[in-house]
Amino acid sequence: MRWRNASAGLILLLAAACSGGATDDPGVVLEVETFPEQEVDVHLSESAVRQILAGEIEPPQYNSDPPTSGAHAPRAAACGIFRQPVPDVYQLHDLAIGVIVFQYAPSLETVDIERIEELGRSFEDRIIVAPRSGMDAPVIATAWKTMLRLPAVDEELLQAFFDTYVGSGSETGECPFDVDEGV
Repeated sequence: MRWRNASAGLILLLAAACSGGATDDPGVVLEVETFPEQEVDVHLSESAVRQILAGEIEPPQYNSDPPTSGAHAPRAAACGIFRQPVPDVYQLHDLAIGVIVFQYAPSLETVDIERIEELGRSFEDRIIVAPRSGMDAPVIATAWKTMLRLPAVDEELLQAFFDTYVGSGSETGECPFDVDEGV
């Protein structure tokens, strides 16, 4: 019985490592979800983006919530710390150019919001930290086609997610840290 449990644990660990959840730290295993890339031939027009943001037309259907690929604005949101949600159509462009997005439930304790914002500040670029209502976990990290749901702020796992997936988008582009609404 002990051998069977040990074998099952080893198989799960190997499966996690082979599924893209492996990190450079052998003590950290990311339990991520991956999603198929939505085929998008062109970016949304600026006119369509304005209509979506104004609620005049429905936003595109995405592969997950928060989305990890799909139709997006022709330009990315600035990178940094936000105190307001970043619209999906902009953050998807960020994900496409390899940016990592950490989103947290607005009901998160202030001390936890400060912890996730401080971690975001430690990166020089390619990071967005912002609140998001309606999530099914208090903290969610996203990269292009990849998501990590967390029950609480965990700096070690968020750092590992950033290190593993930053730059993994389908497009090229820069996103320097330009916004800090948290200070």
